Amino acid sequence: MSRHRLLYWALVILLLYASVPPSVTAATPPCLYTEDQVCLSAPLPAGQMPTLTATKSTSASKVPEVLVKRKNSVSANSFATELQTQGFAQAKGLLASGWWRVPVPEGQTSTEVLARLKALPDVAAVEEDKLVKGSFAPNDPYFPLQWGLQKVQAPAAWEKT
Repeated sequence: MSRHRLLYWALVILLLYASVPPSVTAATPPCLYTEDQVCLSAPLPAGQMPTLTATKSTSASKVPEVLVKRKNSVSANSFATELQTQGFAQAKGLLASGWWRVPVPEGQTSTEVLARLKALPDVAAVEEDKLVKGSFAPNDPYFPLQWGLQKVQAPAAWEKT
């Protein structure tokens, strides 16, 4: 009987070790994929600092751009093809699901590009990509009744972030 128990436990141990996945030593870094399947490096683990490079950019040299959202029923690949056939080969997919950034081609205005994109059947929304300023004043009519926000000094924090 003890021989059977010994074989039983040997089999159990063998099965346990066989079910342990092999350790991965050279893992590829995780990616966040844009609409056009470009891999953006995922955020670094806590404690690691990214290497920062100084870039000089001026808003005057920035090419005007338009943001366009595809309909949910349209695949990202077919939408990318449609943008290319419409003359927007420089369009880039964003991390936000369905959204693309389209540079305004030379000789055209943002208004013209907005109108052209709105006319496409696969487009759900179009807007000019421009800098907006947030309003930190709460517009909730029940704000005075939300005592917790006053208690934690949320309005003061909203002015800073």
